[in-house]
Amino acid sequence: MCRTDRPDRRQYRRIETRLEMSCQKVGSAASTPHEVHTINVGPGGVYLQAADGAFRRGDLLKLVLSIPAEPGRLKFGGKMSGFARVLRTDNIRESSTEGGMTAPTHGVALQFCRPLKLSL
Repeated sequence: MCRTDRPDRRQYRRIETRLEMSCQKVGSAASTPHEVHTINVGPGGVYLQAADGAFRRGDLLKLVLSIPAEPGRLKFGGKMSGFARVLRTDNIRESSTEGGMTAPTHGVALQFCRPLKLSL
């Protein structure tokens, strides 16, 4: 799913996980939140799947990441929130829509501005 021809230059390791996340561009009054899914997450950033053109390199985003409760590992779910900057976008695949049409899907690499804050 991710581009493999690019060397991994991350400072922190990532774990592959699919979590729901809301992203909203900062500084645009008309910006509505985009509901996206993570591909992988780490202490320094996140790689997510979004619609084509949703985000551009350099955009500053406000994030709300939903953490589900998980029996035996995490008793209560919660949300993590903070800000991140778009580092790059990658064309990763075409996705199906309700009408059977396909729409481009992009992978978006985000770098957290500061560690995210947890709220239960």
